[in-house]
Amino acid sequence: MTKEGNSDILARLFSFQDISYDIYQLPVCAVYLFGDDTMLRYAAFARDIESRKVAQRFPRGQPRQIVRAIKYLACYIARTPCALPDFDLSPFTDRERAVYSALVTIPFGATVTYGALAAMSGIPRGARFVGNTMAKNIFPIFIPCHRVILATGAMGNYTGGVDIKESLLRHEGAL
Repeated sequence: MTKEGNSDILARLFSFQDISYDIYQLPVCAVYLFGDDTMLRYAAFARDIESRKVAQRFPRGQPRQIVRAIKYLACYIARTPCALPDFDLSPFTDRERAVYSALVTIPFGATVTYGALAAMSGIPRGARFVGNTMAKNIFPIFIPCHRVILATGAMGNYTGGVDIKESLLRHEGAL
């Protein structure tokens, strides 16, 4: 997700009441988390966020879904299972939500190709669609697009940067 795309999402978030943010430090980078008691609304790597704009627009806090997101990230680092926070997937089409729903079933330490994920999502020959959907993912790590690789076995692109994707896959033992 580009900084321009993040600006659009932050503008959308501003329309909600009671959105807060917090920051969780992973070994590879910090993750900004935006949410309220009902839903996690957005997550982004710090390198993709303009922190000054965030601090000007949103209060820092830990409503229920941010607390759940932080717990999930802590479990992720500890390599222990944990429940996901509730996501706001309303910005996405039914087909995009189908891809994300299939992707969250890929276990820690496993990978899937774009084509296989398309088939799992009920979108035959939809590898390109899956790639575009991964580029729109506003919940990295939670919706683990880092686990999606090319049919050749190469890593492919990653919105947060290939270095972060590689680090996450190494952490999971998938490389």
